[in-house]
Amino acid sequence: MIGARIGKRIGAVVGKRIGVGADELGGGSSNPLAGVTRDAASGIYCPANATEWAAVLAVAAIASGGPSNLYLMQDASGALADAIGSAPMTAAGTASYQQTKSGWSRFAITSADASTVKFSTTALPDPATSSCLVIGYMFFPSIPASTRNPIVVGTVTSSSMRITATSKVLAVSSGNQVTSASTYMDGAVRALAFRYNVTAGSLVVFTDSEKLSPTFVAASGQLLDLFSSGTAGAEGWLYAAVFTGSAAELSDAQLKTLEHTLGFSPTWS
Repeated sequence: MIGARIGKRIGAVVGKRIGVGADELGGGSSNPLAGVTRDAASGIYCPANATEWAAVLAVAAIASGGPSNLYLMQDASGALADAIGSAPMTAAGTASYQQTKSGWSRFAITSADASTVKFSTTALPDPATSSCLVIGYMFFPSIPASTRNPIVVGTVTSSSMRITATSKVLAVSSGNQVTSASTYMDGAVRALAFRYNVTAGSLVVFTDSEKLSPTFVAASGQLLDLFSSGTAGAEGWLYAAVFTGSAAELSDAQLKTLEHTLGFSPTWS
């Protein structure tokens, strides 16, 4: 490459040189992310444990702590293993495991629209008193027949991220909701973030281009559902990190820096 560290290349992955998984910002011991798991095809970082997440957060200059739970989505069957904490997610319905995804070398777990696929845990803190941030590498290959709920936090009152039959994303806090302007049922892999911040009294769902924030109502009841709260849409997950407590209360700027460090390019501000 002519000159040192010149700019960013066009596309979702920043600083990738010729050669699978290589990084023109440094290799070997000179690269602070050299030991972090990186998808060989997409170039996106997929930290596989607490040590790798610590390296990513150090580069992103985030000192509030790493994820408490990590779901790598590479399971062959059954529950989702927790690679950091002790909250495996119980499986319901019939998901499709270890599915290939174009542009990625890691597998995805997928569901068909109107299926009963759901992964759940009640081992996380109660959202009545603890914040929760979910960062998921997700895609939606087709439009659902009806509104679905890929992320749900809480049982008595709940906050959720939904997808609609008009190809939109919704952020929902109890009965309050905000709908995206853009459509997302196109099969593209995005880092979607769901930030429930009980301390600040806010819920924000981040797509790659929008921030959706309904009027906040605190959730309660220990529950995290992924894929659905009963009926799943056509969706795929390649990775999910769950932060809780103060570690979940990242600012918008911190979250954007974190997503850039992982290899995505969100355009919201």
